[in-house]
Amino acid sequence: MSHDPTVNAGDIARLAGVGRAAVSNWRRRHDDFPQPTGGTANQPLFSLRQIES
Repeated sequence: MSHDPTVNAGDIARLAGVGRAAVSNWRRRHDDFPQPTGGTANQPLFSLRQIES
């Protein structure tokens, strides 16, 4: 069974070398930003594979 790791906005910010506000802006401004795969409305989780691509 394959497990797709997930990341939160803070993780994405660290990977990209930006602040969490930048990630929030990307989510609002870019229609092609990956949709959450889990978590909650306040703490969404994203597929690491989708984020990396």
